[in-house]
Amino acid sequence: MSNLLLPIASGGVALAAALVAGYIMWHARIKSTSDSDTLGGAGPLVVGLLAGVLVLVATVSQFIDLDRFYTSSSAISAISGTVIAALVILGIPMLCNSKDSLNRRLTISFLAILLASFIVTSFGIRFTILDLPLLGVITLGQWAICVTVIWLMFTVGVVKLLDGLYGAASVVLIVAGGAGVLAHIAYHEYFLTGLSLVFCGAALGALRFNMSAERLPLRGVGTLLVGFLFGVLTVLARQKSVALILLLSPIAVILVLAAGAMLTFLERSLLPARHIPPPPDEHSDE
Repeated sequence: MSNLLLPIASGGVALAAALVAGYIMWHARIKSTSDSDTLGGAGPLVVGLLAGVLVLVATVSQFIDLDRFYTSSSAISAISGTVIAALVILGIPMLCNSKDSLNRRLTISFLAILLASFIVTSFGIRFTILDLPLLGVITLGQWAICVTVIWLMFTVGVVKLLDGLYGAASVVLIVAGGAGVLAHIAYHEYFLTGLSLVFCGAALGALRFNMSAERLPLRGVGTLLVGFLFGVLTVLARQKSVALILLLSPIAVILVLAAGAMLTFLERSLLPARHIPPPPDEHSDE
């Protein structure tokens, strides 16, 4: 259990940092006259991820010797690749503006996700084998990078479908992180346990703000980032945990949407909007 204390601490720091950043960014948005958000509501998530990752990097040498697969250098390499790729995705709004056509914005987003996918594969985050039910174990060899890139692009596209359903994408990342934690603990993979906890903690801390259109709704580049992180978790995970993630994620999204609809219904039923009378007609006395 002592080997898990530092990974758990990393997840706790990510959770706390996302909550604090969310409150600060939310109140800054309230005071601001502009409604624009270049990070697409992903600000609290990004702050939580950076804080958790810094703690994980600073403490990885304390528990990595007991890890089943990773060394300090390979763990730091995986984190570095993920952070650099995430920064590439967050840079999409800098290359687009409101006057650009839809095709141009979609092309820039596609190229950025493609570049981010190749970046993480160059840092060692890739599929090496596939364990398929009918075909058995397939060694990918020289196809490893190609398959991984296609998978990452696919997962981003799937999560992008949740754009507009505020909070749904964050729930997918929370479920993926939680499933990863359960799988990695069983295999004594302490680094991946810590990384999954960081992803899960940051998304959980940001969820409070991402679920409301009046706070920091997750959309646009924010959804792209969550989809990419979800894909990275599935690539790093074992085959069994990937299946568990893909099974639980749609269920979790359905539950959070149902809960959100129920809360909205109760709020409207118990707290009906006050009727505001129209202003008096200036010409009524004439």
